[in-house]
Amino acid sequence: MMCTNMKSLLLICLLATSACDNLTPANTQGSNKVTDDKMTIRLNIQPDEYAQLNGLTKKSNINKQPAGLNFYTKHWSVKQYGSVRVDHGKHSFTIPHALTVMGTYDVTYPEKGLSSFYVGGGMTPHNEESHEQVHLLFMNFLQHLLDIGWRSYIYFSDPRLLPKDAVRYAFETDTGYILPANSPLSLEQWMRRTDQSWQLHANGVFLSITFMRDGETMDINEKSSYFFSYDLIDTYNLAANSVEYKDRPNAIELWPKTLQKLHGYRDETEAMLREQGIEIDTAYTDPVLILE
Repeated sequence: MMCTNMKSLLLICLLATSACDNLTPANTQGSNKVTDDKMTIRLNIQPDEYAQLNGLTKKSNINKQPAGLNFYTKHWSVKQYGSVRVDHGKHSFTIPHALTVMGTYDVTYPEKGLSSFYVGGGMTPHNEESHEQVHLLFMNFLQHLLDIGWRSYIYFSDPRLLPKDAVRYAFETDTGYILPANSPLSLEQWMRRTDQSWQLHANGVFLSITFMRDGETMDINEKSSYFFSYDLIDTYNLAANSVEYKDRPNAIELWPKTLQKLHGYRDETEAMLREQGIEIDTAYTDPVLILE
Protein backbone atom coordinates (compact mmCIF):
# COMPACT_ATOMS: atom_id res chain seq x y z
CA MET A 1 0.00 0.00 0.00
CA MET A 2 1.55 3.29 -1.05
CA CYS A 3 0.88 6.17 1.36
CA THR A 4 1.11 9.79 0.24
CA ASN A 5 1.35 11.15 3.76
CA MET A 6 3.06 8.67 6.02
CA LYS A 7 3.55 11.25 8.77
CA SER A 8 -0.21 11.49 9.27
CA LEU A 9 -0.60 7.71 9.25
CA LEU A 10 2.22 7.20 11.73
CA LEU A 11 0.83 9.91 13.98
CA ILE A 12 -2.59 8.24 13.93
CA CYS A 13 -1.00 4.91 14.85
CA LEU A 14 0.89 6.44 17.75
CA LEU A 15 -2.07 8.44 19.02
CA ALA A 16 -4.34 5.41 18.84
CA THR A 17 -1.87 3.43 20.85
CA SER A 18 -1.40 6.15 23.45
CA ALA A 19 -5.16 6.50 23.83
CA CYS A 20 -5.39 2.83 24.66
CA ASP A 21 -2.70 2.82 27.37
CA ASN A 22 -5.30 1.75 29.93
CA LEU A 23 -5.77 -1.54 28.07
CA THR A 24 -3.03 -3.33 29.99
CA PRO A 25 -3.32 -6.91 31.19
CA ALA A 26 -3.56 -7.74 34.85
CA ASN A 27 -0.54 -9.54 36.30
CA THR A 28 -1.14 -13.21 36.87
CA GLN A 29 0.29 -15.27 39.68
CA GLY A 30 2.31 -18.45 39.79
CA SER A 31 4.11 -20.13 36.90
CA ASN A 32 2.25 -18.08 34.27
CA LYS A 33 3.20 -14.73 35.77
CA VAL A 34 4.16 -12.21 33.09
CA THR A 35 5.43 -8.67 33.10
CA ASP A 36 3.38 -5.90 31.51
CA ASP A 37 5.86 -5.35 28.66
CA LYS A 38 6.08 -8.92 27.34
CA MET A 39 3.64 -11.19 25.56
CA THR A 40 3.77 -14.58 23.88
CA ILE A 41 1.68 -15.46 20.82
CA ARG A 42 1.19 -18.84 19.19
CA LEU A 43 -1.04 -19.59 16.24
CA ASN A 44 -4.03 -21.83 16.99
CA ILE A 45 -3.70 -21.40 20.74
CA GLN A 46 -7.08 -21.59 22.47
CA PRO A 47 -8.42 -18.22 23.71
CA ASP A 48 -8.59 -19.12 27.41
CA GLU A 49 -5.02 -20.42 27.40
CA TYR A 50 -3.83 -17.33 25.54
CA ALA A 51 -5.59 -14.96 27.94
CA GLN A 52 -4.18 -16.77 30.97
CA LEU A 53 -0.67 -16.94 29.53
CA ASN A 54 -0.58 -13.19 28.94
CA GLY A 55 -2.77 -11.92 31.76
CA LEU A 56 -5.51 -10.61 29.49
CA THR A 57 -8.87 -9.60 30.94
CA LYS A 58 -12.34 -9.69 29.38
CA LYS A 59 -12.97 -6.07 30.32
CA SER A 60 -9.82 -4.54 28.89
CA ASN A 61 -8.39 -6.86 26.26
CA ILE A 62 -11.15 -8.91 24.63
CA ASN A 63 -13.54 -7.46 22.07
CA LYS A 64 -16.33 -9.83 21.05
CA GLN A 65 -18.12 -8.87 17.83
CA PRO A 66 -21.66 -9.95 16.84
CA ALA A 67 -20.34 -11.24 13.52
CA GLY A 68 -18.50 -14.01 15.35
CA LEU A 69 -14.95 -12.67 15.38
CA ASN A 70 -13.37 -12.02 18.76
CA PHE A 71 -10.28 -9.84 19.04
CA TYR A 72 -7.70 -10.26 21.78
CA THR A 73 -5.69 -7.05 21.99
CA LYS A 74 -2.89 -5.41 23.93
CA HIS A 75 -1.51 -1.91 23.46
CA TRP A 76 1.64 -0.29 24.75
CA SER A 77 2.70 3.32 25.11
CA VAL A 78 5.46 4.94 23.06
CA LYS A 79 7.00 5.67 26.47
CA GLN A 80 7.23 1.95 27.22
CA TYR A 81 7.25 -0.40 24.26
CA GLY A 82 6.46 -4.05 24.65
CA SER A 83 7.96 -7.16 23.11
CA VAL A 84 6.15 -10.08 21.53
CA ARG A 85 7.59 -13.57 21.41
CA VAL A 86 6.32 -15.65 18.50
CA ASP A 87 6.25 -19.20 19.87
CA HIS A 88 6.82 -21.55 16.95
CA GLY A 89 9.23 -24.24 18.09
CA LYS A 90 12.70 -23.94 16.58
CA HIS A 91 11.37 -21.07 14.45
CA SER A 92 10.50 -18.90 17.47
CA PHE A 93 11.62 -15.27 17.53
CA THR A 94 10.90 -12.02 19.33
CA ILE A 95 9.43 -8.85 17.84
CA PRO A 96 10.95 -5.87 19.67
CA HIS A 97 9.51 -2.44 20.40
CA ALA A 98 5.87 -3.47 19.91
CA LEU A 99 3.04 -0.98 20.21
CA THR A 100 0.09 -3.27 19.61
CA VAL A 101 -0.78 -6.95 19.18
CA MET A 102 -4.11 -8.44 18.14
CA GLY A 103 -5.14 -12.07 17.85
CA THR A 104 -8.32 -13.09 16.01
CA TYR A 105 -10.62 -15.91 17.04
CA ASP A 106 -13.43 -17.08 14.74
CA VAL A 107 -16.19 -18.64 16.83
CA THR A 108 -17.34 -20.56 13.74
CA TYR A 109 -14.14 -22.62 13.89
CA PRO A 110 -13.40 -23.02 17.61
CA GLU A 111 -10.94 -25.85 17.04
CA LYS A 112 -8.60 -23.45 15.21
CA GLY A 113 -8.15 -21.18 18.21
CA LEU A 114 -6.55 -17.82 17.45
CA SER A 115 -5.71 -18.39 13.80
CA SER A 116 -4.17 -15.01 12.95
CA PHE A 117 -2.12 -12.36 14.72
CA TYR A 118 -1.15 -8.79 13.93
CA VAL A 119 1.73 -7.00 15.64
CA GLY A 120 2.69 -3.38 15.02
CA GLY A 121 5.60 -1.33 16.28
CA GLY A 122 9.06 0.00 15.54
CA MET A 123 12.52 -1.36 14.87
CA THR A 124 14.09 0.83 17.57
CA PRO A 125 12.79 2.35 20.83
CA HIS A 126 12.99 5.84 19.32
CA ASN A 127 10.18 7.62 17.48
CA GLU A 128 12.71 8.72 14.87
CA GLU A 129 15.89 7.02 13.73
CA SER A 130 18.37 7.34 10.88
CA HIS A 131 17.43 5.51 7.69
CA GLU A 132 20.76 3.72 7.68
CA GLN A 133 20.30 2.41 11.22
CA VAL A 134 16.76 1.11 10.61
CA HIS A 135 17.79 -0.46 7.31
CA LEU A 136 20.70 -2.29 8.98
CA LEU A 137 18.60 -3.50 11.90
CA PHE A 138 15.80 -4.77 9.68
CA MET A 139 18.05 -6.56 7.21
CA ASN A 140 19.79 -8.28 10.13
CA PHE A 141 16.39 -9.22 11.55
CA LEU A 142 15.29 -10.66 8.21
CA GLN A 143 18.50 -12.69 7.97
CA HIS A 144 17.97 -13.97 11.52
CA LEU A 145 14.59 -15.37 10.50
CA LEU A 146 16.21 -17.19 7.59
CA ASP A 147 18.93 -18.49 9.90
CA ILE A 148 16.39 -20.08 12.25
CA GLY A 149 14.58 -21.89 9.45
CA TRP A 150 12.03 -19.49 8.00
CA ARG A 151 11.93 -19.78 4.22
CA SER A 152 11.25 -17.31 1.46
CA TYR A 153 7.70 -17.45 0.22
CA ILE A 154 6.24 -16.34 -3.09
CA TYR A 155 2.45 -16.18 -3.33
CA PHE A 156 1.04 -18.92 -5.56
CA SER A 157 -0.06 -16.55 -8.32
CA ASP A 158 3.11 -14.45 -8.36
CA PRO A 159 6.13 -15.09 -10.59
CA ARG A 160 9.05 -17.08 -9.20
CA LEU A 161 11.88 -14.59 -9.52
CA LEU A 162 15.50 -14.53 -8.42
CA PRO A 163 16.26 -11.88 -5.76
CA LYS A 164 17.64 -9.21 -8.12
CA ASP A 165 14.70 -9.59 -10.50
CA ALA A 166 12.19 -9.78 -7.64
CA VAL A 167 13.30 -6.38 -6.35
CA ARG A 168 13.16 -4.84 -9.82
CA TYR A 169 9.73 -6.33 -10.49
CA ALA A 170 8.40 -5.03 -7.16
CA PHE A 171 9.79 -1.56 -7.82
CA GLU A 172 8.87 -1.18 -11.48
CA THR A 173 5.35 -2.61 -11.58
CA ASP A 174 2.10 -1.73 -9.85
CA THR A 175 1.26 -5.38 -9.14
CA GLY A 176 1.75 -5.12 -5.37
CA TYR A 177 4.39 -7.85 -5.60
CA ILE A 178 5.57 -8.87 -2.13
CA LEU A 179 9.23 -9.73 -1.89
CA PRO A 180 10.38 -13.16 -0.79
CA ALA A 181 12.63 -12.94 2.26
CA ASN A 182 15.78 -13.76 0.30
CA SER A 183 15.42 -10.46 -1.56
CA PRO A 184 17.11 -7.86 0.65
CA LEU A 185 17.29 -4.20 -0.31
CA SER A 186 20.45 -2.16 -0.49
CA LEU A 187 20.36 1.17 1.35
CA GLU A 188 19.93 2.94 -1.98
CA GLN A 189 16.94 0.74 -2.84
CA TRP A 190 15.56 1.14 0.68
CA MET A 191 15.54 4.90 0.24
CA ARG A 192 13.41 4.65 -2.91
CA ARG A 193 10.37 3.29 -1.06
CA THR A 194 8.00 4.58 1.59
CA ASP A 195 6.76 1.04 2.18
CA GLN A 196 7.65 -2.53 1.25
CA SER A 197 6.66 -6.05 2.32
CA TRP A 198 8.41 -9.40 2.59
CA GLN A 199 6.96 -12.92 2.97
CA LEU A 200 8.20 -16.03 4.79
CA HIS A 201 6.82 -19.36 5.92
CA ALA A 202 7.81 -22.04 8.41
CA ASN A 203 6.03 -25.27 9.29
CA GLY A 204 2.50 -24.17 8.41
CA VAL A 205 2.79 -20.54 9.51
CA PHE A 206 2.89 -17.67 7.02
CA LEU A 207 4.47 -14.35 7.97
CA SER A 208 4.28 -11.03 6.15
CA ILE A 209 6.40 -8.09 7.34
CA THR A 210 5.80 -4.56 6.10
CA PHE A 211 7.61 -1.32 6.82
CA MET A 212 6.05 2.10 6.32
CA ARG A 213 7.74 5.42 6.87
CA ASP A 214 7.23 9.13 6.73
CA GLY A 215 7.34 10.05 3.05
CA GLU A 216 8.33 13.62 3.88
CA THR A 217 11.69 12.62 5.36
CA MET A 218 13.30 10.73 2.51
CA ASP A 219 16.67 12.49 2.66
CA ILE A 220 19.37 10.00 3.64
CA ASN A 221 20.74 12.57 6.11
CA GLU A 222 17.41 13.01 7.89
CA LYS A 223 15.91 10.91 10.62
CA SER A 224 12.48 9.42 9.95
CA SER A 225 9.55 7.74 11.66
CA TYR A 226 9.13 4.06 10.80
CA PHE A 227 6.29 1.66 11.52
CA PHE A 228 6.61 -2.11 11.09
CA SER A 229 3.71 -4.57 10.94
CA TYR A 230 3.84 -8.35 11.23
CA ASP A 231 0.94 -10.53 10.08
CA LEU A 232 0.91 -14.22 10.96
CA ILE A 233 -1.72 -16.61 9.62
CA ASP A 234 -2.18 -20.37 9.53
CA THR A 235 -2.71 -22.50 6.44
CA TYR A 236 -6.49 -22.38 6.71
CA ASN A 237 -6.51 -18.60 6.65
CA LEU A 238 -4.15 -18.56 3.70
CA ALA A 239 -6.52 -20.80 1.76
CA ALA A 240 -9.58 -18.85 2.90
CA ASN A 241 -8.01 -15.54 1.95
CA SER A 242 -7.45 -16.89 -1.56
CA VAL A 243 -11.17 -17.32 -2.35
CA GLU A 244 -14.16 -15.04 -2.43
CA TYR A 245 -15.72 -14.27 0.94
CA LYS A 246 -18.81 -16.35 0.20
CA ASP A 247 -16.60 -19.38 -0.45
CA ARG A 248 -14.55 -19.15 2.75
CA PRO A 249 -16.49 -21.92 4.55
CA ASN A 250 -15.50 -24.30 1.73
CA ALA A 251 -11.94 -23.05 1.31
CA ILE A 252 -10.36 -26.40 2.21
CA GLU A 253 -12.41 -28.36 -0.31
CA LEU A 254 -11.84 -25.68 -2.94
CA TRP A 255 -8.08 -25.42 -2.41
CA PRO A 256 -6.97 -27.80 -5.21
CA LYS A 257 -9.05 -25.90 -7.75
CA THR A 258 -7.99 -22.56 -6.22
CA LEU A 259 -4.33 -23.51 -6.44
CA GLN A 260 -4.74 -24.52 -10.09
CA LYS A 261 -6.29 -21.14 -10.84
CA LEU A 262 -3.54 -19.25 -8.99
CA HIS A 263 -0.84 -21.19 -10.83
CA GLY A 264 -2.55 -20.26 -14.08
CA TYR A 265 -2.04 -16.57 -13.29
CA ARG A 266 1.58 -17.32 -12.42
CA ASP A 267 2.17 -19.18 -15.68
CA GLU A 268 0.84 -16.26 -17.71
CA THR A 269 3.06 -13.74 -15.94
CA GLU A 270 6.14 -15.93 -16.12
CA ALA A 271 5.64 -16.48 -19.85
CA MET A 272 5.51 -12.73 -20.38
CA LEU A 273 8.64 -12.19 -18.28
CA ARG A 274 10.54 -14.91 -20.13
CA GLU A 275 9.83 -13.04 -23.36
CA GLN A 276 11.50 -10.02 -21.76
CA GLY A 277 14.60 -12.08 -21.00
CA ILE A 278 13.94 -12.42 -17.27
CA GLU A 279 14.97 -15.72 -15.71
CA ILE A 280 12.36 -17.71 -13.77
CA ASP A 281 13.49 -19.43 -10.58
CA THR A 282 12.28 -22.92 -11.44
CA ALA A 283 14.12 -24.32 -8.41
CA TYR A 284 11.64 -22.56 -6.11
CA THR A 285 8.94 -24.83 -4.69
CA ASP A 286 5.68 -23.70 -3.14
CA PRO A 287 4.94 -24.56 0.48
CA VAL A 288 2.57 -27.51 0.71
CA LEU A 289 -0.60 -26.67 2.58
CA ILE A 290 -1.79 -29.37 4.95
CA LEU A 291 -5.45 -28.53 5.38
CA GLU A 292 -7.83 -30.20 7.76
